[in-house]
Amino acid sequence: MMSGFASLQDIEARRAFVHTARSVIDTGGQRVDATDKLYLAQAVPTLIVWGDRDPIIPVRHGIRAHENMPGSRLAIFAGAGHFPHHDDPVGVATTITQFVATTQPAAPDEDRLRRLVVEHSAAA
Repeated sequence: MMSGFASLQDIEARRAFVHTARSVIDTGGQRVDATDKLYLAQAVPTLIVWGDRDPIIPVRHGIRAHENMPGSRLAIFAGAGHFPHHDDPVGVATTITQFVATTQPAAPDEDRLRRLVVEHSAAA
């Protein structure tokens, strides 16, 4: 986390961070939400890794994302915070290794994506 903060010493990095933050966060909280597009992730194998003690983005967000991403896998790490790979590096590495070993890679398929969008639009 400290190296992330240290990177903000660079004026261009700081400007980019502030620009991004202002585009998604205002005084009422987060303004951007992609949950209505998560169904598109079914076209790509997805592993969601989350810490159950994340103080920044609660684990319920990861659970909700998983529910809205057909075919995704969710790995919740007990006792881990916002950086589960720091809190449990062996567990996260094992989880990723197993995911890669047991998952077929996605093949680019524009027709499938188009069908997903059309089907979702018709159902809405």
